[in-house]
Amino acid sequence: ERQRKNYAAQIAVAGGTLVASGSYPARETTFGPMLAPLKGLEIDALIIPDGHRLLQLLVPALVKQGIWQPRGYQNVEGATQLLLPSMAFTPALLRTTARYLQGAVFLLPSPPQDPAFEGFATSFEATFGKPRNQFSAYAHDAYTQIESALASGDIRTRDELASALARTRNTEAVS
Repeated sequence: ERQRKNYAAQIAVAGGTLVASGSYPARETTFGPMLAPLKGLEIDALIIPDGHRLLQLLVPALVKQGIWQPRGYQNVEGATQLLLPSMAFTPALLRTTARYLQGAVFLLPSPPQDPAFEGFATSFEATFGKPRNQFSAYAHDAYTQIESALASGDIRTRDELASALARTRNTEAVS
């Protein structure tokens, strides 16, 4: 619900309107009945903030329902734009679903307005001589999570590290 409200607020800032939203159970594998209410709606953009495993099932269902048509199959005038998170762009998704993704846009998050992020961006550029990107932020966050877990106690095995990581909460994330 929080994510839906954030999307609605950002869409409103850009002058748009969120006309519909939906959710599905975490392990859903059948999307036809859920997508049926979207048929016939005028949808400018369809945002699906999920990972590659779900998109491998959902994107073909969108095509089958006539809600999304990959580039080359669609009438560009009035076509729905499919917006997907960059984290979903994986070799597995491309291997199984590439023909359905022609024309989809994979989104990179915009940098947060946060002093921790700004400090990271400045430090990264000074160290590596180029601007940070989202992957450098993910790598930084992963490193700090592991560093925090290791500092939490005497870690000697993978299981102990996994357990420590599960307890670690990094409030200084920059991604």
